[in-house]
Amino acid sequence: RELTRQRGWSVFSDGTVDPLRTALRFEVVTTVLEAFERSMEGGSAGAIFRDVSNTMPARYAIQTAAMDGIVSGYTDADGKLTGYFGPFDTV
Repeated sequence: RELTRQRGWSVFSDGTVDPLRTALRFEVVTTVLEAFERSMEGGSAGAIFRDVSNTMPARYAIQTAAMDGIVSGYTDADGKLTGYFGPFDTV
């Protein structure tokens, strides 16, 4: 926990995240990109996922992960992308 604060990882920066609870999708994506020191890409939120808004702090991490092919969001029963990422869903 101390190491993540020392590195300045945003998910842990305010000390409120309980590392023993199930992680949320946006937390995992953000932490993985920060661990690999990947710069976050800007852009209009909602362009990739309908449920990622311009006010969401993790929007750049989610968009970057999608552009890099790390995440693609949810699919329907036929395997087609739905346009939703589910940032607050658990992993």
